[in-house]
Amino acid sequence: MQSQNKHSLFQNIRLGLRVGAVIIYFLSGALFALYFIARRALSGGRYSPSGVTHLWAKGFCKVMGLRIHRYGEPTTATCMMVSNHVSWIDIAVFAATTKVHFLSKIEVRQWPLVGWLAEVAGTLFIKRGGNNAGSVIDDLRGFLQADKSILMFPEGTTTQGLTVRRFHSKLFAAAIQAGVPLQPMTILYECDGTLNYAAPFVGDDDMLSHLKRYLRNPGGSVHLMAHPAIPTSPDSSTAEITRLASAAVNAGHARLLAALEKPPGPPPPPIKGKLGRFQ
Repeated sequence: MQSQNKHSLFQNIRLGLRVGAVIIYFLSGALFALYFIARRALSGGRYSPSGVTHLWAKGFCKVMGLRIHRYGEPTTATCMMVSNHVSWIDIAVFAATTKVHFLSKIEVRQWPLVGWLAEVAGTLFIKRGGNNAGSVIDDLRGFLQADKSILMFPEGTTTQGLTVRRFHSKLFAAAIQAGVPLQPMTILYECDGTLNYAAPFVGDDDMLSHLKRYLRNPGGSVHLMAHPAIPTSPDSSTAEITRLASAAVNAGHARLLAALEKPPGPPPPPIKGKLGRFQ
C-alpha cells in the first residue's frame, strides 16, 4: 500500500510539473506577441507573424510530448485548407507544420490573453449564424485574394476522432469566388498503437481538465495527411467541391485508422456539465 501511495504521489508530481511547463510555455506566447507588435510598428505594419507563430507552435508540440508524422505535401499556393477537427491541439499542429491563418468565432477575441494572442497571430474572427454567411464569405474571399491561406474545420465542431462528420459547405463559396484551391487534410491522434481518446476536446470539457487528462499519457503521436488539392473555377459547384473534400478527408481517416497497431475501442462518453469550454 505504501509503495502504491509513493507511486501515485510521484505520478501526481510529474503531472503537475508537465502541466506547469505547458502553461508557462503557453504564457510565453505573450512575449512572442510583444515581439511581433514591436516588429510590426518598426516595419510600418509590413511584418508578418507567421515565422514566429510557426516556431512557437513547434515548441508547444514538443512541450506537449507530441510527435508529428506527416504524409503527403500540401499545395504551396494560396488555398482554403479544410480538415476534420478533434481538439484545440489541432491548431498548434497546423501552425507548426503549415503557413495558414485560422478562423475563430468572434467571442474568442474577448477571452483574456487567448483572444489577444490569437489576434496577433493573424486569426480571422467570424460571427457565426446563418444570416451572416454572406458577409463572412466576403471577408474570407478578401483574405484569400490577399494571398493569405486559411484553415477551416467544416464539421463545425470537434469529434472523438473515430469518424468524420458531414461537412458544412456554405463558406467554401469563398474559395470559388477567390479562385483558389481547396486543400483537404486529415488529422488523427495515436497513443500506444491505438486511437488516443485523451486528445479529443468534446462535450463540455474545459481547458485545464483536458490538459491534465492529455498529459497523463506517455506522450503520443499525431498523424497529418495532405491530399491532392482540389482546383476551383467560377463554374465550380460548392456541393461538388464539398463532396470531393469530404471524400478525401474520409479516405485519409480510414487509411490512418487501418494503419493503427490496435483497433480503437469504444470512445468514452463526452463530458457534460462543465463551464469554460475552449473551442
